Amino acid sequence: MSERVHVLADAAIRVIAESGLRGLTYRAVDDEAGLPPGSTSNRFRTRDQLVAGVVERMADIELADLAEDAEDAFGKWSSDGLSQTLTRFELMIESVRSPVIAEALHEQRGRFADVADASGAVHGYSGRELVALLAGLQFAEITTGERILEKTLRLLLSADGRDGEVSSNG
Repeated sequence: MSERVHVLADAAIRVIAESGLRGLTYRAVDDEAGLPPGSTSNRFRTRDQLVAGVVERMADIELADLAEDAEDAFGKWSSDGLSQTLTRFELMIESVRSPVIAEALHEQRGRFADVADASGAVHGYSGRELVALLAGLQFAEITTGERILEKTLRLLLSADGRDGEVSSNG
């Protein structure tokens, strides 16, 4: 992705987090990005292309977060990266009604599953199962305020014979 596409996708992530998918318009993204009218539509010809760009950008950011510090990534996504997380959940819900969004999420979810599988993941869970489990726990934590993700990660890691150490942020 080019720098301009990053700027537009990042702005779209913030728009979706703030206003939901109904608020995702070319004008709203242009305004959020501080770019001239038409900038978003020039790069993303259709709304489906814009949403696919958002999904790809979020996956790139989150995979980089995991590569940098996997244990700290979940805490980050519940604080500094909350816009991405809210956008991801908004898109996940909409994917039930939109085959285009479902396909975009499926492709990117596969990237996360591959990382989980390559790392050995957690015994007894495939990469896709682990991604779904962690997404569900994160959703519950954000919507209820109950801090359950860290405890569950510790339990999963200790059951897998690992040391059970996780970041205090997540």
